[in-house]
Amino acid sequence: NVTSMDEWSRTKFYWSNNLRIAGLYAISFPFYTGAASLLMTSHQIGLAAVYNYHLYGPLILLNFICIVFVHGIFELTGALILGGASLRLAWKLWGYLGHALTAGWGKMTKKRRIAVRQHLIDYIILITLGSLLIALAAPIEAYLSPSASVLFLISPTLAILFLASVLLFYAAIIR
Repeated sequence: NVTSMDEWSRTKFYWSNNLRIAGLYAISFPFYTGAASLLMTSHQIGLAAVYNYHLYGPLILLNFICIVFVHGIFELTGALILGGASLRLAWKLWGYLGHALTAGWGKMTKKRRIAVRQHLIDYIILITLGSLLIALAAPIEAYLSPSASVLFLISPTLAILFLASVLLFYAAIIR
């Protein structure tokens, strides 16, 4: 039903859906479910890509991947930041709890308390950044992705150049 909506309704739908998922990533950090959900979503995108390839061929696969990355450059990057931040905070939280249980709650040093506070501040900053990127992706997904889809079908060379630039973007981030 999303394709029959006007652009503004789609934008609001994408905001509600994507930010709800971002919130779930953020609040579920102690159980590692944010990172697990991110892996599952990546798996589902891969399955959809393989399905499109086998059903429609390589041109539609190229178009599908390009459509995902038109808005996905923001959405997927935001999701990766959220998943990584929740994974990092969960790892630190369980480490601090383990230390507090073995050493005693009252024996937590000032240095360790400062480290805990800094990890929480870092987490809030990363969650805010990831959520902002996901929020920016919604209007792009509603307004730009459908038009880009037609453009990429008309010009596969443009689609390949776009994917190459996305690859360079992520390679620069990883580096």
